[in-house]
Amino acid sequence: MQNNLLRKGRELCSRLDVFVKKVLPIFILLAGHCVTKAQTTESDFSFNDGIRYSQWVINSRINSFNANTTSVGFAVYDDKGNQTKGRIDGKSVLDYVPGLVAKGIIEASQYYSQYDWAQAWAKPWYLSIEDYGNAFCDKYNSLGGSLDDLNAAKLYLPLRELSATNGKYSNTTTYGKTKTALDNAVTGLYNHNTSCIIPAGTVAETEGYDVTGGWWHKKIYNNQMWLDGQYMGGVLLAQLINYKGTSGHVIDATDWDIAVKQLNIIWNMCWNGTDQLMYHAFDANAGTSSDSHSETWAGLSSKEGKSKYLSSTYWARACGWYFLALVDMLEEMDKAKIPADDDRYIKIKEHLEGLAKGLQRWQDETTGGWYQILNEKGDFIASDYKNYDKNKSNPHKPTSNYIESSATAIFAAAYLKAIRLGYLDEGTYKGTACKAYQCIINQFFAADGSDGMHIFGSCRSAGLGNTGNTALEYGTKYRNGTKEYYLLGSDVSRVAKSENITEGKVLGAFILAATEYERQYQANKEILFEKDLAPSYDLTKGTTTTISIKASGSGTPAYQWYNEDGTKVEGATSSTFSPPLSGKYYCEASCGETKITSSKTYVTVKEQEQPEDPEKDKIEGETEMEKITTGGGTPIVWTFTEKPTGFNSTDNKSVNDVQFKSTDGSETIMTYGSCKDDIELSSKTINLIDYSHHLKINGNADKNGKRWMKFNAPSEKGTITIVFAGTAKGTSTSIYDQTAKKELTTITPKANSSVTSIEITTTKGNTICIYDTTGKNYIYSVIWTPIGEAGSSSTFYKYTYRVATNYKTPTLNNPIRYIKDVNDNNKTLVSMKFGGWKHNEGTYNNGSGSVTDSWAPAEENKNSTGLDNFNVCFTGKSDAKDETKENFKEGEPFTLPVRGAFMTMEPTKNGKITAYVMHSGDFYATNQCGTVLKKAETGTGDVVKYEFDVKAGETYYLFSNTSAMSFCGASFIPDNTQPSGTIGLSDIKAYTETANAAGYATITLNRTLKTNQWNTLTLPFYMTEDEVKTAFGDGTQIIILNKAETAGSVANLQFVYHEIQNILAGYPYLIKPKAMDAIETIESITVNGKHLDTATSPISINCGNYTAKGTPGYSTADVPNKTGYSINYKAGDIFLSDGNGKLYVSQGSSYGKGYRSYIEKNNDGTAAAKSITMSMTGVDDGDQGTTTSISFTELAPEAIQAIRANGVYNLNGQKVANTTDGLPKGIYIVNGQKTIVK
Repeated sequence: MQNNLLRKGRELCSRLDVFVKKVLPIFILLAGHCVTKAQTTESDFSFNDGIRYSQWVINSRINSFNANTTSVGFAVYDDKGNQTKGRIDGKSVLDYVPGLVAKGIIEASQYYSQYDWAQAWAKPWYLSIEDYGNAFCDKYNSLGGSLDDLNAAKLYLPLRELSATNGKYSNTTTYGKTKTALDNAVTGLYNHNTSCIIPAGTVAETEGYDVTGGWWHKKIYNNQMWLDGQYMGGVLLAQLINYKGTSGHVIDATDWDIAVKQLNIIWNMCWNGTDQLMYHAFDANAGTSSDSHSETWAGLSSKEGKSKYLSSTYWARACGWYFLALVDMLEEMDKAKIPADDDRYIKIKEHLEGLAKGLQRWQDETTGGWYQILNEKGDFIASDYKNYDKNKSNPHKPTSNYIESSATAIFAAAYLKAIRLGYLDEGTYKGTACKAYQCIINQFFAADGSDGMHIFGSCRSAGLGNTGNTALEYGTKYRNGTKEYYLLGSDVSRVAKSENITEGKVLGAFILAATEYERQYQANKEILFEKDLAPSYDLTKGTTTTISIKASGSGTPAYQWYNEDGTKVEGATSSTFSPPLSGKYYCEASCGETKITSSKTYVTVKEQEQPEDPEKDKIEGETEMEKITTGGGTPIVWTFTEKPTGFNSTDNKSVNDVQFKSTDGSETIMTYGSCKDDIELSSKTINLIDYSHHLKINGNADKNGKRWMKFNAPSEKGTITIVFAGTAKGTSTSIYDQTAKKELTTITPKANSSVTSIEITTTKGNTICIYDTTGKNYIYSVIWTPIGEAGSSSTFYKYTYRVATNYKTPTLNNPIRYIKDVNDNNKTLVSMKFGGWKHNEGTYNNGSGSVTDSWAPAEENKNSTGLDNFNVCFTGKSDAKDETKENFKEGEPFTLPVRGAFMTMEPTKNGKITAYVMHSGDFYATNQCGTVLKKAETGTGDVVKYEFDVKAGETYYLFSNTSAMSFCGASFIPDNTQPSGTIGLSDIKAYTETANAAGYATITLNRTLKTNQWNTLTLPFYMTEDEVKTAFGDGTQIIILNKAETAGSVANLQFVYHEIQNILAGYPYLIKPKAMDAIETIESITVNGKHLDTATSPISINCGNYTAKGTPGYSTADVPNKTGYSINYKAGDIFLSDGNGKLYVSQGSSYGKGYRSYIEKNNDGTAAAKSITMSMTGVDDGDQGTTTSISFTELAPEAIQAIRANGVYNLNGQKVANTTDGLPKGIYIVNGQKTIVK
């Protein structure tokens, strides 16, 4: 019963493959991904888990490899099915080595054919093997006599499945040819079983060994069974049994007994239980009656026991073939539904487990590989082997035992496959398997000079005995099976790296291993590189100036090239890279949660004269400081919003003096001599002051006082400021001291609206007249500002950042522009960022095409006269947009710009900012909450200034939605008195809205937040994005509830991740702090210079059936009988556990502390939820310029079944399960949305 249960579990794992296999603890996973590379390695590469090695190796060698010493290769096809290279037929018949490579390639094609994203290589591989298979289907030895010759038929089994009517690449011609080949194999095995079988009556049988019925390895090796032959013979029989199915037998009704018997016989004869290894072969007649001189075998010198039949050495590759044969035999028995408690099944499984344990024991700890002679290390040296003319001296050089690549690859393939199919325990053997696989790359990969690779280090061939006298001692074919033979024999030479070839046996075995590794341990990666970078590139030769590395998979990769020291190469964001200088580089590709990095490569480029860096001698900027002292007099302001009594003459001649009072409450009266003039409605904003009416002066003034404006000078000195709505061209305005009877000054305003100020000196009380002798003018306001008058003087400092042509061009979102306090060690007063899209190097699709946000170098605006000496600017490339590419909406903070040209300013003190900008469209100055401080509906493109008060520690935005903004500079006047203080807040104490808790202060909030899990948060103060990173860690995520609806008993909560990752006062958030320096818990946060606004209460956001809220009053700590708690969540409310970061539905007995948030069930008649799903929606720029939503759903176990999913699909649209239950972590499609199961 137990075996049957285990068998059913194994069948289930085999069908669902990696998608539903239970994931082992992460420490086990990581154990298989770390191997120490030997110091003596010749390999040009190191293992990289971001590489799809099967693809790289197949594409490198598919058209060029060796069958021992013969060059062969398969045809090459492109992704459109066109042949680009022809087949190389070094062998005239279907051959063991090309057949092995073809089997590896077609199995890789079959695995990847299930993915739409892999068709660019899976189908070309199929076409290559289809071409070879069709050409050689009838060029096959069906007479028997050589198990090696029969083995190549295995390639036709996956080829048949793929070409079938319901196959991925259906082709009736190919399907028919697979039948021809496999039927020939059936005939071949039948004939081999007839003519090449150990008969009854051998010496071994007479001594009690059950060897009768065993298959000779080849006809010339009569009565001999070799380990390698079991992969070629017994397993092929099992596969052909399944191919025949119910249509007939391969040999007879005992087919399965015959197949299993082959593996059992050789196990019983060749297994050494002490060493836990297997000898290469045995001769059932102990060296007598041998056609191939088995009497020369070293092992047969023994005259007692089993050893008298055996060769004397454990040859690695022979053990490898037998090991893989055991795995494949179990797989075929599973396909045939032979029960796991069947004696035949049990025996094969026991052999597998025994050999797996033994091979693990002999694995080299340093490299992860196995030696050519398994039970010897590298210090075993062979110096003499008698396969040379005995009349000549020994020609052999001392040769050391070595790590052999083909055997290591076969062992890796066998271990990995056995683990996947459940035949070996993953926890026991994963490390062994992965170290073996990585060993091939770390020890035996060589660059081929053209972005491809070779695998070296394999033994070309090996065997035992041969026919003829040359197989005797001192003959060239002498093969006696000693350890010396496997190092010095004529046919056993090792493929050296310098030969630049790959022998097919290691090639085929590695492809099998790579496919197994990828389907088990890389399937959860969204992308992998299709190759690795070569160790070096010389771009000084030829015409190529680029290197490239492409990543592919279920997602779309984003690329970034780096210098050796980890700094980005600016603008190098594609798979192809043109290195600017000689040096080391590497590439990083990312997609979703997957990030992969290539190996480093040294690139030599042609020495070119580098253009001079235009930014070379430029500076970041300087701060100007101006000390300003003002008198104590109060400005007197006259505006013209009402018509005084007597205004408007009726005869255009008589003058009626009318009076205007000042708007500041001063007793000084403005008297105006009117004649047919008027007050007109004329709304306009000039220098940030809104005007509604102007005084219309129709004609020239004259000596009778007509159209004279006059007042008594309030002080001896003063500044007269006139705000003109407009003037006639050439108008000149005079200022006249009527008491002293002298002209004081003349001013010439612009033809359009302007502000003109001039300082004058007179005698206090004298009558000052303002008049125009040359034409019409229209005036909004007249202002007298006393100078040096009674009242205490005021001194303040103005700090100015004025853009100059020698200033460096700003980079996106990098705070390298500051207004500094030059009086106090250049401390930052205002930090200024030049904004733009912060992803993909600023590039996105705006709906009309691809755009890249940037700011142009500083240049003088020659089309503008400037303002206050501001006339050099940085100009943004495009108008500002929010995260969804829409315009800003007043009062909506999440519509503030994150794309296009915008600026942010963050002062460290309270004060006043005056920003000098240019815009031709609208303009906004706002705070982080979206509150508009200044705005203009349109602009002229000239320099204008906007002045607004600012608070320390907050963020202010400058932008235009309808034009690209230019920034000329800004000045900052700090308030002379800056608030200070320290406030301590605690989540178990009441937040007291008193003077002590209000204003600006250094604030410390004592409350615990756990890193790398969700927490709730509501604060009575604002935190900038940089402050969030400092307090909670770079990479912290902040989300806010957007939609909350119930479906049956499930509450579907959709949160939004906004691009501006700040914290607004009063808003209810979920926050996931990023771990910093292994800190798991944040006990408190401290921020400086923060404003606690007592008028700001926690904000409620109605999201449908639920409302997101902050803790009432931030923190009240007044829940009865629950010391330190501020709220009792009512039944149906949803709250987040501080302990595990999960959401729960309250039953009415749950409580919360201060400075948190929760989700209140609305009293809308809908039932409270019993389970919860949580999704997080962010912004993703679609290929066509549209903005799409991606939902990342983190599913707690209790919520998985709550999703009403119409199936779960992978990113290729293939259904992988009915529900998300049991799926490994990764990205899937559920109900039309991308979903991450964590």
